[in-house]
Amino acid sequence: LNKLSSNYYVQIKSLFQFIDKNILDDFKFDIGFKKDGTKAILPVKIAKEKTYNFLEPDLFAKFIGKIKDYKSNHPNPYLIKLMLKFLCFGGLRADEVQHIKEEDISFRNMNKKDYMQIYILGKGNKERFVYILFDLVKDEYDNYLKVKKENNHNIEYLFYTRDIKI
Repeated sequence: LNKLSSNYYVQIKSLFQFIDKNILDDFKFDIGFKKDGTKAILPVKIAKEKTYNFLEPDLFAKFIGKIKDYKSNHPNPYLIKLMLKFLCFGGLRADEVQHIKEEDISFRNMNKKDYMQIYILGKGNKERFVYILFDLVKDEYDNYLKVKKENNHNIEYLFYTRDIKI
């Protein structure tokens, strides 16, 4: 069966498991088991390998180009642009970006190019460093910090919401 059938099977299985867990009488679906108690063979093959979807290079370049024109009513208009660039160029997850502190950022010169080195505490408390070519984020980063300082938003996290109370 195809991948779509596999997805439907997984959804139906979790529905029956939910019903089993929350049903008020003694009826059980026992999905995955035959009436005699032996384990049933799944009717579909569930893919174990991860699948990844990527933007084609021309669409990615177009998306990055659109970031320049993005307008925001946030007190710091560079916030969204910088966050998007961190996500795109650093391959970071959203919750990783929101937990970056200013002290987590340093700079390194490698192969005669300047890189932003970002300390990340990822899933499962795994520590790693992410490197972003500084030229790709320089304008947004410098302007973002300038506006943040002008507005006296002295918090430890790099990114903050519009409703910040200091």
